[in-house]
Amino acid sequence: MVCHFSFCGPVIGSHPVSIEGYKTIAYEIFEQLGGKVPEWIVVPTAYGDVLAGVFRGFKDLVDLGLAAKTPKLVAAEIYGSLARSLVQAGDRVASVERDHDTG
Repeated sequence: MVCHFSFCGPVIGSHPVSIEGYKTIAYEIFEQLGGKVPEWIVVPTAYGDVLAGVFRGFKDLVDLGLAAKTPKLVAAEIYGSLARSLVQAGDRVASVERDHDTG
């Protein structure tokens, strides 16, 4: 398999084996659901190590013939508080003022 480093290994600053360790999240979810794969999993994401690990864990289960499919994965990054969005009707996140420097 040929792959670009940023898609196959952790980004700079992450532990070299973090993705392999995060695969256990998929194994735990699969076990706790009695051998079933959920339709969706939402993963809090910064560098993407956890998201990549969860995907690889479910891919292992598929490759081993233990699961028929991988779940749909959503990368979520919170920006500000969701309090205002939770009290509003609808399905959109309310805009918030940035409370930190991104520079």
